[in-house]
Amino acid sequence: MNKKEMSPKVIALYQAIVGLFEEGADMSVVTVSEIAVRAGIGKGTVYEYFSNKEEMIAGALYYSMEELCNNLREKIWQKDTLYDKMMQILLIMEEQMKATNSFLHLLHMKESSSEIGRRMKEIVEEHKEEKNFITDVFHEMIEAEIAPGLRGDTDGITYLTLTVFSRVLCYIMYISDCTGKPGMNPSVIKELICQGICDDVNSYKEKKRWESVIS
Repeated sequence: MNKKEMSPKVIALYQAIVGLFEEGADMSVVTVSEIAVRAGIGKGTVYEYFSNKEEMIAGALYYSMEELCNNLREKIWQKDTLYDKMMQILLIMEEQMKATNSFLHLLHMKESSSEIGRRMKEIVEEHKEEKNFITDVFHEMIEAEIAPGLRGDTDGITYLTLTVFSRVLCYIMYISDCTGKPGMNPSVIKELICQGICDDVNSYKEKKRWESVIS
């Protein structure tokens, strides 16, 4: 799914679909013709690249996730501390939620039994080596925080990665529900999440150090 390898027409179709998601369109009723018009290409051209609408939507959602992961990687590696990296992640996810719900659409559709869900699973499997799912970014970040001598504990790093993912997901659900409601303060929640992740990682490192001393 490397952007450089994709046809400009495919990218235009993906961007058209993401735009429709941003506007809250019901993709079950949106037609291939409507997507093609929005992308500025002919309907017949669509079928040169895709078998059906569901395959195209699944590809667009993966494309959107790939763009998000690239943005996360670019921004978090500009930060020095885990706290600042986590804060950057939450800020980016907050911006993403304001612009589009494609991240939640992706999670929902990937786990659904629909044709889009089936195709999403295939795409993720086909491109798993490219590490373009958001948990891959979190795994890289956590691994970088762990001393080289402790990185062999893949189970521990995977646990911490899933901890980050679950807390980020909870924050996304929180801000999607609290927008405009009185008494809600996302800034406080962001600080608690960032500090909580830092505490979890430090506790893990300290535990491993003690284990190495007594073993």
